Amino acid sequence: MDSRERTYLALEHGAGDRIPIDFWASSSMIRKLERGLALSYEAFLDLYDVDLRYI
Repeated sequence: MDSRERTYLALEHGAGDRIPIDFWASSSMIRKLERGLALSYEAFLDLYDVDLRYI
């Protein structure tokens, strides 16, 4: 099941393989994570299987 399917299913109160994972942080915290982990923000989200992305 991909992130989109998982999220839509959760919004419809369905049972998926797991609950969708979200990560929200301020822009200063994101910069600290990128420097501290030597990862881009997108790579960090992929590493931890975060389902939701903010535009």
